[in-house]
Order: sequence, then C-alpha cells, then structure tokens
Amino acid sequence: MIPDTFTRHRRPGRWCPSQLPQRPTTCASVGVHGLSGAAEDLAAAATSRAVAQDNGLLEPLVQGLEYLLQTFQSGLEAAHVPHSFGWSIVALTAVVKLCTFPLTKKQVEASLSMQRLKPAMDAIKAKYKEDKKAQQRETQALYKKAEINPLAGCFPSLATIPVFIGLYRSLTGVASLGLLDNQGFYWVPSLAGPTSVAAQRAGTGISWLYPFVDGHPPIGWDEASRYLVIPVLMVIAQYISTAIISPPVDPNNENARTQQIIIG
Repeated sequence: MIPDTFTRHRRPGRWCPSQLPQRPTTCASVGVHGLSGAAEDLAAAATSRAVAQDNGLLEPLVQGLEYLLQTFQSGLEAAHVPHSFGWSIVALTAVVKLCTFPLTKKQVEASLSMQRLKPAMDAIKAKYKEDKKAQQRETQALYKKAEINPLAGCFPSLATIPVFIGLYRSLTGVASLGLLDNQGFYWVPSLAGPTSVAAQRAGTGISWLYPFVDGHPPIGWDEASRYLVIPVLMVIAQYISTAIISPPVDPNNENARTQQIIIG
C-alpha cells in the first residue's frame, strides 16, 4: 500500500513524512480508508510537490500526468497487480507515447521518404561531383518534385519535447517526495533509484557508485549492478530507435545535417 511508503525505511536526505498533511493512522482508519486513503496520500503528495516546484506553463500538463499516475496506481493496486507503482509508470508512459504517436508517425514517414530519395541523391552527387552549387540546386529540385520537405521530420520531434519534459517532471516530482523509495520493480530495488533528486541537483548524485570503498561501490556491487543495467538498456533502445527513424545524411546538405542533429 502507498501509505507504507510514507513511514518505512527512509534514506538520509529524502523526503520527510511531515511534509504531507497528516491523516489519522489508527487501525480503524486504515481499514476504512483503504485504497481511497492511498489515492488521497498520492494526491496530497502531488499538491505539495507542485507548491515546491514551479513548472511554469507546463504545470497543467504535469498535474494531469500526476493525476493519471495516481489513477493507474490505485486501479492496479486494487486489482492486486504486483509492482503496481512500476506498472503504473509503464502505463503512463504508454499513454504519452500513444498521444504523441501521430507526430512520431509523421517523423517516421518523413525519414522513410528521405531514404527513398537516396539513390536519386547519390546520382546527383555523382553527376555534379565538382559542382557543389549544382548539387544543391538539383537536390532542392528533387525535393520539390517529390513534394518532400527535408525538415519535415524535425517539427514533429520538436513538438513532442514539452510533452516528455512534462512526463519527466511529473515522475521527478513524485520521486522527490519519496513516494518511490520503497517501490521496487522486479530486479530494481527502488524506483527512486540509488540516490535522491536533491542529491542529483546538488551534484552528488553519483556518490552511490563512486568513490569505491574497499574496491566496491558504497552500496555494494550487487545492488549497484541492478541499477547499472538500466542505462545500458536505455542506450541500446535509443540506438535502435534512432537507427530506425534517422534518414541517411548527405554531408553536402546543411538541412539534412540539421535534421540529424535534432533527431539524434
């Protein structure tokens, strides 16, 4: 239950339970409130976080994402799904990806269109090998004839940036309140990670890994390795994703290089 996360095994430097409005915690009240009490605690946590952190124009988005996270977590816990908090984050991320799918689709379509033009672009470069201006002129004519905007894949990518910033801030806000401290997810000991958000902002977020103590990280190799698997998986997934949606880059085309930088 979420209320347990407010009282057990607080690590130094993390959120203190006194930051949230207190509810009666007698056995009778716990039995009466149940899941609704858990939802109230998560909502109170989100409200407290919102006061402490100003998200500017993204505040409505962050609040909405936190509300969705609260709804998913309550529903999954009511259904007795193991690792409900972790799966609620997965569900929230899936919803965000689904909402941004039309933009992603446009980005992929633009990339595929550029890939289909590559043979023609190679032919232009071979024909006007010594004439860079002619290459650019013929390439632009090719784009116009094919009705393709070489920057079409950039705009959808830029449009999704505020959405994913909002997702990041909503999850960071929940983590900064300590709600994820005792919420593991399969091999991951804690969804909050091995350090606190405050420590990361203070520049000491890597102290859990380095410097070594007697030849091992301060938290030990077993727990550290569980966390280190995550960035490795992220790099692999990002590489595959970028390889799929990135068009071939013409070194003589400034627009193509700009697109590659934005997407990558």
